Amino acid sequence: MRFTFWGTRGSIAVPGPDTLRYGGNTTCLQVEPEDGSLVIVDAGSGIRPLGLTLSERDPGEALLLVTHLHWDHIMGFLFFDPLYRPGWRIRVSGWPLALKGLRHLFNSKGADGNFPVGWEDLPAKVEKAREMEPPSFEAHGMEVLTTPLNHPQGGVGFRFSQNGDALVFITDNELSGPGPLEMQDFIAFAAGAKVLVHDAQYLPEEMPARRGYGHSDYAQAVELARQAEVERLILTHHDPARSDEAIDAMVARAREAAAGQFMVEAAREGMTLQL
Repeated sequence: MRFTFWGTRGSIAVPGPDTLRYGGNTTCLQVEPEDGSLVIVDAGSGIRPLGLTLSERDPGEALLLVTHLHWDHIMGFLFFDPLYRPGWRIRVSGWPLALKGLRHLFNSKGADGNFPVGWEDLPAKVEKAREMEPPSFEAHGMEVLTTPLNHPQGGVGFRFSQNGDALVFITDNELSGPGPLEMQDFIAFAAGAKVLVHDAQYLPEEMPARRGYGHSDYAQAVELARQAEVERLILTHHDPARSDEAIDAMVARAREAAAGQFMVEAAREGMTLQL
């Protein structure tokens, strides 16, 4: 199983000289199981460059798992190249209302100025993956478990397992905030994972003013990784105001907190890891 980050930013895309190394695109993760199938988590602006690479392939099938429908996690779907190519089939799962929300993006009848392409005009076939429903399902040889998240209006986290290795992907989650789950629930969900990717939009000193926003700080993510006994922690959903240098500083603080018990780094666009 291999995975690649195509978007690592939270809230809004922020291209520019200060975000070159970690990237300015919003959340999009490509997961490749052993059979080479295409699995995508979230359709933030990072799905646009991913789609351009797929235009080189013959039409095929993609499974899109949506964590939730906030704008930064679906904004790139309008510009996902396979949608405009006959023969492609995009199957949607994850958040229960994901397909309805994606369809709404193409509603050009609501008001002047909306997106000019209608859902019914898309050459690709987009449909619900009905046999792949939370809380658990099989996808291309991977066992996929899901968890609710502590985020306004809710969200879904994923655990992908294949050949005894697990990748846990949890974005837009406030580990100590209001919501249906507590830290112990997330520890159980991530337990023993080879890689944990977790929201770390904020610094600990920023959290008091942002309680209830539905995001965590790096210290909370480090504590989760420690108690879940993971091998590697990757911090993601970087704050749009956080420059590359500021993320470097955050990672240094996180590594100090981890005290060498596991690897810590920040997600960056183009990062590919093999489990």
